[in-house]
Amino acid sequence: MKIFISWAGVILFLFILGSCSLFSKYPQKRFIGTSTELGVICDEGDMLFRNKILYVKAIPVFSQPVRINIKIQKFTRTSYRAYVNTAKDLGVTPVSFQDTVGSLAHFVYVSLLDNVAVINALKEPENKSILAYIRENPQSQFLGGLSMYVNSDFLEIVRKSDACYLQTSKGKKQLLYFYKDAKRVGKIDMQEHLVFSYDLSRFCWGIARRKKIELQSIIRKGERCPKLMRLNANELLKPHAVIY
Repeated sequence: MKIFISWAGVILFLFILGSCSLFSKYPQKRFIGTSTELGVICDEGDMLFRNKILYVKAIPVFSQPVRINIKIQKFTRTSYRAYVNTAKDLGVTPVSFQDTVGSLAHFVYVSLLDNVAVINALKEPENKSILAYIRENPQSQFLGGLSMYVNSDFLEIVRKSDACYLQTSKGKKQLLYFYKDAKRVGKIDMQEHLVFSYDLSRFCWGIARRKKIELQSIIRKGERCPKLMRLNANELLKPHAVIY
């Protein structure tokens, strides 16, 4: 489920709402164009002046690279409108839709390919508190895809690479690393580019061996968990729960 963002008239309200922390170690942040990254844990708030509020709750550590799918796409009327609204609210002059015969016509869509690697990373000791938070807050979601308007340097790196990975830097930033024939050819900080839409995913829990409840799957928002799994891990604890 893809969500487009319009920010007119809400920045002040978001600043107020984003100033409180629900999870003290991982404070809330308001989603304002360039202030988010792929792979974060978030909650989606209510509509405010026709805008969805996205609160970033936790930033997992991906010590091992996670494979990324990245596509260069042409603007449609809908995606261009979302881009223009976000650009204007950030004080950025948007490119003209009429210029879309050249490189300015394009944006990139970035999404996580390897959900198994993401699940394994969340089970690592450095993400123990985050995994506990996800389990106790079944409304938590995972930011698995972003649409970004980027500069020509970014597009050039994408075009000359044959693989892309997400990995957490020593400075706790989620960075994209690009490779060609197993050699690194570029590194991108997503916060330096204009994000104008996002895709969310949900977490599914199941019962493993010895009746241990564990995170087993990640699904796109709106989909159902695989058989025998639940979005709410606590439902698996009910003595008379029917798991089918």
